[in-house]
Amino acid sequence: LRVSNISYTPLFVLLMVTMIYYAGKFLHEWYHYYRISVPVKPASTRTFTVDVLTTYCAGEPLDMLEETLTAIANISYPHTSWCCDEANDPVVKNMCERLGIRHVTRTDKKDAKAGNINNALQFATGEICVVLDPDHTPASCFLDELVPYFENPSIGFVQIVQAYHNRSESLVAKGAAQQTYQFYGPVMMTMNTYGTVQAIGANCTFRRAALDSIGGHASGLAEDMHTAMQLHAKGWKSVYVPVILTRGLVPATMSSYYKQQLKWSRGTWELLLVTYPKLFSKFTWRQKLHYFTLPFHYLGGLIFLINFLIPVVSLFTGYIPLQMDLYSFILASFPFFCMGIFIRHYVQKWVAEELDRGFHVVGGILQIGTWWVHSLGFVYTLFRKKVPYIPTPKNDKDPLPVAFSIPNILIAVISLAAIVFGLTTDYTPYSFFMAFLAFLQILFMVFVFSVSGYIPEGSRISNLAVRVRRWDKWIIWAHGFLRRYSVPLSALTVLGFILGFWRLQQIPSYLPPPVKGHDVFYEGVYFGKDDFSATAHNRGRYSDLAIAGLEFTWDKKEKHLPDTAAMAALWAEGIAPMLVWNHRVEPGADSASVYAGILQGEYDEPIKSLAVQLAAFNRPVFLSFAHQPGTLFSDAALSDSVAYRQAWQYVHDAMARNGANQVSWIWHPQTPEEASACFPGKPYVDWLGVDLRAGDGFAYSDSLYEPFHRLSLFRYSGIPVMVTRIQAPAGAGHDW
Repeated sequence: LRVSNISYTPLFVLLMVTMIYYAGKFLHEWYHYYRISVPVKPASTRTFTVDVLTTYCAGEPLDMLEETLTAIANISYPHTSWCCDEANDPVVKNMCERLGIRHVTRTDKKDAKAGNINNALQFATGEICVVLDPDHTPASCFLDELVPYFENPSIGFVQIVQAYHNRSESLVAKGAAQQTYQFYGPVMMTMNTYGTVQAIGANCTFRRAALDSIGGHASGLAEDMHTAMQLHAKGWKSVYVPVILTRGLVPATMSSYYKQQLKWSRGTWELLLVTYPKLFSKFTWRQKLHYFTLPFHYLGGLIFLINFLIPVVSLFTGYIPLQMDLYSFILASFPFFCMGIFIRHYVQKWVAEELDRGFHVVGGILQIGTWWVHSLGFVYTLFRKKVPYIPTPKNDKDPLPVAFSIPNILIAVISLAAIVFGLTTDYTPYSFFMAFLAFLQILFMVFVFSVSGYIPEGSRISNLAVRVRRWDKWIIWAHGFLRRYSVPLSALTVLGFILGFWRLQQIPSYLPPPVKGHDVFYEGVYFGKDDFSATAHNRGRYSDLAIAGLEFTWDKKEKHLPDTAAMAALWAEGIAPMLVWNHRVEPGADSASVYAGILQGEYDEPIKSLAVQLAAFNRPVFLSFAHQPGTLFSDAALSDSVAYRQAWQYVHDAMARNGANQVSWIWHPQTPEEASACFPGKPYVDWLGVDLRAGDGFAYSDSLYEPFHRLSLFRYSGIPVMVTRIQAPAGAGHDW
């Protein structure tokens, strides 16, 4: 967040929005890993009366319903089975009679699923009420495992793991299932501790008195979350039991998956904006935090859109969001990235089944491709657009309508255009990095497009995907390694960050130790143009130095570039190069005309040439651009200082756009007062440079040491000072 790190403000703001969101998302996730607990099953002292309800809507597979009703009938604990038939289908009615299931229907079909359940509750009289989706088949011991928890009269509902038996049916099914594993593992197990367990409409068990206290099952697109909110607001407690007692269906096609995600996104935002304020005062503080933050999962759609825009805008404009050296960027981002992986892998010991543990790459890419659906749910909420309650399709085999793939196709096409344009106009390391990010976006969209049902299963592309999936042994090994060593790796990451941060605070971080007896005093030498290359290659001669200066000239017609090999030789000795980059003034012109030419783009070619060279050199260098107007070596008057600063800013930004971000910029101000003012707004200066000469701006007496006392005033600028050259008074008899 340092102002000095900002390169192009609009892109910087976009990047910071995404970083803050992901930082908050990590903290929210880790908050739900902090107090994992498994409830102890109480001893059963009595037999409760129980109603087990499942719903049916027209068009759902009858064989699926029959399998579920049969499993319900075979539950060993005494209970009454109900089928809430929204279609009043005679086939379903006959099926219920044959299996001993009570059949109930209605004519006033309000409130969708919630209304269907509440209609059946008018006839059901049990103390406990189980709500099952028609695709979730319960185990025979289902009630034996859950009913004892209701011995505690304050328990309003008990939730279990939602597991699936069709997760291998398609890549969509695999990805959709992967998105739930952490939630139904360590996250819900910590909600059990915090009193924020989420009711899941597919297989939740309620106390009937609790449902009656809130007027029955709550309605809405996210009716299960709404019901949990109402129950918690009434003071009822909840329990999460991390066992698999039912298995259901996860969406297996993009069409059904998108329908499910739109419903959930729209429903959770609606609860935040409408229901949450009404119940706020009745929640515990953890419940207030929980129900406020939960919908922001679906804000990820807009965040993904911002992520898509950053490399695209950067490639089209040549701007980048950050101007940081590589070391600082790695120090800022690497621990953030690593800890997210390590902690997530550590807590996977609490994921329900071994098969459910891993990197969950497919689920992540599927979520990226759903950016526009989640965004649509947010926008629909803002504009109060209704989305009909449609049960997630259970037998959807059709490909996704092409119109629903247009947003992702546009992202891929625009990203490809940005890569082509960016690499043909701006050939720098940063443009390559942005092109790599844009290429990843294309791969993600191609993957989502390929699983949307347009490619036949027997095609070459499908067969290739199958063959690629067989070579996953390295992924499995890496996952096992991270799970086993996540704690020591986390400790090493924290230690590495602390050491790296400490090193970054040294001024400057890449120079050798200062002269003995002085805190930040480094010895250096100022070479002439011809001496630099010859001396730099003479290894060992200047091994006690920290900085070596090189002066070279340039103009708009010629590219006078520094000797990169000599600079590398200096670095091999631990000496940092300081480049004094002075423009050549053509006959009949002056420096003021050069400043104007720079601002008009006449010098863009030599500027870009040096930037590309320094970006490829990829090591820190000091750079002093042009002589300050009014000084000994400049023909520009003090009145030209404004144009000088504008030219400086122009060159600085042009260098940054072309990847030269390992540069520490040195400015030679006239006075301490001018140094304190520096460049307003965006900082263009890393060091203040001072030339000490008798008779020059800083030597106010015949004593060479007077300027050193004046230098103390520069400390108020907040920028470190470098004495770039010392020259004794003429005739003093000393050669400095």
